[in-house]
Amino acid sequence: MATIPPVPKFHLPSDSQHWPSKPEDYPYWSDWLAKLHDEEAHVNKTIEAAMKIIGDPSLYNTYFTNLKGAAGALMDAVHSVFGHGGPITVPGLFGSVQDGIGARDLMPVLALYHDIGKAIAKPGHPALGYRILHDMDLQQRSRLEELLRKSDVPLSPEGFYQVIRYHDVFGVICTGEASLPMLADVSSAVSDKASRHESRRILGLLVLLNLADLHATLQPDGLTEERVEMILSDWKEIDLILRHRQQHSRTDFAAALQYKVSEPEAAIARVSRLFVASLMRAGLGKVLVRLHEEPIEKHMRTFFGNRLDEFAGRFAHFCKLDYGLAFFAEVVKHSGIRPGPSQARDDFAYTGEELRPAIVPVLKVLNRVVEDYSELAGPTGASGRRLIVNMGILGRGGVSEKLATLLTRQNRDVEALSWLADEIGVSVIA
Repeated sequence: MATIPPVPKFHLPSDSQHWPSKPEDYPYWSDWLAKLHDEEAHVNKTIEAAMKIIGDPSLYNTYFTNLKGAAGALMDAVHSVFGHGGPITVPGLFGSVQDGIGARDLMPVLALYHDIGKAIAKPGHPALGYRILHDMDLQQRSRLEELLRKSDVPLSPEGFYQVIRYHDVFGVICTGEASLPMLADVSSAVSDKASRHESRRILGLLVLLNLADLHATLQPDGLTEERVEMILSDWKEIDLILRHRQQHSRTDFAAALQYKVSEPEAAIARVSRLFVASLMRAGLGKVLVRLHEEPIEKHMRTFFGNRLDEFAGRFAHFCKLDYGLAFFAEVVKHSGIRPGPSQARDDFAYTGEELRPAIVPVLKVLNRVVEDYSELAGPTGASGRRLIVNMGILGRGGVSEKLATLLTRQNRDVEALSWLADEIGVSVIA
């Protein structure tokens, strides 16, 4: 006799004027949300973090224990998105304090729905969640859109769906697996003032949901000062482009994002994020991005020589190395580098020479991927297409470990890189 899986108990606030207090009263409950029983703890932690982010900022350093100096930056971001009245005179992206208060009610609701795609599968769950909400059940979709209308929040249903679709994107930009052009589709059109405001609201909600989700995912440490500052910095870069009056279309917006990441400095910063995230994933210490770019830049300039500009321009088209972090962490782990005996390397005390056995194989892999597939993007520069590299397949059957061993311990680069290029898949985003 088959056992019936337990029904998750999601904890939503009960003081909203427009949204149900019971999870089972929400659209998609019976078909999809109730299937997330294995994700109950994570969803509840995300809802709790979302409520803390939009709550009393004086409690940030109590709940988000690693925020330190980033608490003020987070508070400013919340004010920028919602507006708070009182001493805050700027009304926020939602246009008025009243609208901002209504929009704040969306945060725990977005946290409830953010992982709904996992009811189908964990890989690619943000896009699957978008499809569930957008395409799968017209009756449930109508119920959800009616709740959005009754909430009087100036955000379209499509905007709500887009936040679900991209709810992890700032997190993977932090790890270097993705880059800013991944967000080009958040703005379907920026040709008029209304759609610009919509796009900026989507991005604001997206940033705050990402932070709540990351806090819930990265337990027990939760958010760190560095990660918050990194995400908010990326958001400001994108928002600055979106506000520019010369961005007349989605194509212009995408091209501006592409141009932003095409310079060598951008490539160095992204590789640095990827390498540091791989070190962390491999359990080789908690490290800070701002302290490591110089040694990694030296290795990149040595490795690429006068080809660095060309590499950066081509690498900019690879807007996502999907599930690449797990593979690069395997490479780092097999490289033989070790943290020093006296500390957990919180201050990134590795020397450039200590990094060499790990960073050089990573650069060889990135170079091979770019060499083999950059032609799919078309012309180098802002006008080219965006590419997504599927590296998740490397995790099957121990392929990642075997490739990492060949790259780092057996000096069999040609064999390893040929095998890797044959395994991965690349898709094109128009």
